Amino acid sequence: EERKHEKFQSEPSLLKEHGRALLFFMFFFFGVTAGFVLWYLLLPPEVATQAFNVQTKTIAALNQQITGGLAAMTLLSRIFLNNLKVMMFSILFSFIFGSGAIFILTWNSSVIAAAMGNFIRTHMTQFASSVGLEQVSGYFYVGSLSVLRYGIHGVWEILAYFIAGLAGGILSAAIIRKDWKRMDRVMLDFSNLVFCALIILFLAAIVEVYVTPLLFR
Repeated sequence: EERKHEKFQSEPSLLKEHGRALLFFMFFFFGVTAGFVLWYLLLPPEVATQAFNVQTKTIAALNQQITGGLAAMTLLSRIFLNNLKVMMFSILFSFIFGSGAIFILTWNSSVIAAAMGNFIRTHMTQFASSVGLEQVSGYFYVGSLSVLRYGIHGVWEILAYFIAGLAGGILSAAIIRKDWKRMDRVMLDFSNLVFCALIILFLAAIVEVYVTPLLFR
């Protein structure tokens, strides 16, 4: 991605070209999350609980931070600042080690998967008396609710993290290559990507605070 500064002269075309890498990253995230959810559901409950113990504790800690009758604006700022920390770590890890953000985002994927898996298992009790095709339809119904519950805002958060990670990786590659002649363009690209990530992250926080609760009470 850093080498594309040699090929693309205009910033809009360069940002558009970065979209190819971001699309790849998002599909990577969807695949990892689906894999974690599958294991959470297929493993015996006691084994899944033990395997995802750290993720479950993380979810409980996050829920404790953002609940408790907080005002909407206070909740919005708390969620945004919490997500901003993750974004900063994505930039830092990518800057230090080109694909370092992958480790952070894989961890986030496992946390989201644990939340989705728990959501599915909890709500499947409503379909415990169903058998055959009705039970299968129940799985699809609850599974779809789980994806919507965490995907409506989660997809945008992850996209912001990937954009930030890409920015950190590009800056790191430029410094390693000692591409000082194009450093002004690299910094402009870095700034634009970080700015885009901030905007998306803020919009994701708004959706999480004002939209998701309306759909899933």
